[in-house]
Amino acid sequence: MPWIIAWSLKFRMAVVVAAVAISAIGIAQLRSAPVDVLPEFTPPYVEIQTEANGLSADEVEQLITVPLEADLLNGVQGVEVIRSRSLPGLSSVVLVFEPSTDVYRGRQLVQERLTQLGGAAWPMISKPSVVLPPLSSSSRVLMIGLSSSELTPIEQSVIARWTVRPRLMGVPGVANVAIWGMRDQQLQVQVDPEQLRRSHVTLSQVVETAGNAQVFSPLSYLEASTPGTGGFIETGQQRLQVRNVLETIADPNSLGQVPVEDTGGRLELADVATVTVDHQPLIGDAVVNDGDGLLLVVEKYPGADTAAVTALVSGPIIDDPVGETQFVRKGTVVAVIEPADFKLAVERAQAQLGQAERRVQGYYANEDAAAAQTASRASDLARAAAQLVAARSDYVRADAEYGRRRRLAGTGAVSADELTQSQNSRQTSQAAVAAAQAALRKAQADVATANAQHQAAAVLVRGTDLNANPEVTAARSQLHQAQLDLGRTVVRAPVDGIVTKKAIDIGQRVQTGALLMNIVPVQSAYVDANFKEVQLRKVRVGSPVVLTSDLYGKGVKYHGKVVGVGGGSGSAFALIPAQNATGNWIKVVQRVPVRIALDPKELQNNPLRVGLSMKAEVEVR
Repeated sequence: MPWIIAWSLKFRMAVVVAAVAISAIGIAQLRSAPVDVLPEFTPPYVEIQTEANGLSADEVEQLITVPLEADLLNGVQGVEVIRSRSLPGLSSVVLVFEPSTDVYRGRQLVQERLTQLGGAAWPMISKPSVVLPPLSSSSRVLMIGLSSSELTPIEQSVIARWTVRPRLMGVPGVANVAIWGMRDQQLQVQVDPEQLRRSHVTLSQVVETAGNAQVFSPLSYLEASTPGTGGFIETGQQRLQVRNVLETIADPNSLGQVPVEDTGGRLELADVATVTVDHQPLIGDAVVNDGDGLLLVVEKYPGADTAAVTALVSGPIIDDPVGETQFVRKGTVVAVIEPADFKLAVERAQAQLGQAERRVQGYYANEDAAAAQTASRASDLARAAAQLVAARSDYVRADAEYGRRRRLAGTGAVSADELTQSQNSRQTSQAAVAAAQAALRKAQADVATANAQHQAAAVLVRGTDLNANPEVTAARSQLHQAQLDLGRTVVRAPVDGIVTKKAIDIGQRVQTGALLMNIVPVQSAYVDANFKEVQLRKVRVGSPVVLTSDLYGKGVKYHGKVVGVGGGSGSAFALIPAQNATGNWIKVVQRVPVRIALDPKELQNNPLRVGLSMKAEVEVR
């Protein structure tokens, strides 16, 4: 070693020149230094969590974790490793599958094992075991702080749970939104042992009273756990159901007035306990801007963009011409649903359209007939009016003749027989006037009836022709819907891509909205490269990128460009360090995803698959 030091000191200028040259070469190579792309490198796994409030870690291990791990989940196909953790009130079992295992098939196998448990891991001990949603390698994509100076922590928790979290869960790709510092709003009965002793009341009495006062209680040994029905009353002709009308007790004052069981009504809950609205005891908490608040951790699903092929109508599958991993073009038939029922529906709709057209044509004919009837009744009215005028004229003439003869009868110029005939003629004319008046009134009524009938017939056809009539339009719409449903029995690929997760077989009956398969558009695949925060200074949208895949080796290069930089990743938005169990503030180098679009022509020549390992070289300036 001394000779190296001696040589370096003797030729120190050469050493300086070599050091400068190496530094220059390093700086030049830094511009094109490869950046590792982090795909879904996490092995397929399934996590089962079981909540058992009130149990210690040892009790959780003995009563839940060991039976699940050793008896129920042991031997699941494809499982390489089973890991478990037992915490106070919580059991977590993780099954790691072989790398080639489809995670969704693994979840199905685990779920089938869990169905053997029934409602819960162990009745009376724990809640039902839950299979957590699959998460991507980077898992957390965002951490959101929620705080308020006007709302209480419980009110903030209500908003976060029932408003914010459902909206975030509705975003495509979000697997879960965990809320740290959550304070569930609870109606609590807080007991004091001394007060119970003085009142000669046991804790069991308080529990039974509070539980049975609710519409439903999760405590299976209480009467409120099985509300049941009100039964029925039998009569001679029918059976009448009796329905319980239960009053919901949702405030402390109402619950405090409930009499304690087995005390004869002398004591109420408020006499032996404090009834209030509060939250559960907190195991941990969240800190937002050095104050109380909530932390919403958004976690995402693994995978890439896919096109879901769903059934738009229900029926049995009679043909599935494509298979798993097959490449299909947009518009290719991927499934056929039995069309017989839909053909009959089209024929029925066609018949209903014909009936509607004939019915509407009858409306037009009725309107014409009503118009003619109205004109006829108007003629009858005019004739009745003329007859009334003639009858009145005859009456005036007969009345004048009768008056003249009556005056002459006193002189003997007119006989009694002539006077009687004149009087009879006058009465006949008077009766004719009354009959003409009645006929006129009847004609007026007939005209009014005919006008109403004409208007009623005209309403059905006014302002439209045969094709625009509402009844014909409705029948035509039903025909179009039936034809559309018939066309939907032939399911076609919405995009070019590879068939994955095919879930149908010939003879299988599918329901409307059922997922038939997924089609991955590999020709529009992209790469999400995770850059260290110190490498983002010169990365810009539009920067060219050269990529290689382990699938084809270094001989096949893909060319693309940066199309966007993610808003953050991991704990980039965290207000407190994630995964920091010690409570110490530490410096963690963060990574931010950068999306890279690839050349479609190169993808067509050398198709990629979702989740492949790749390397990228970004040209920065």
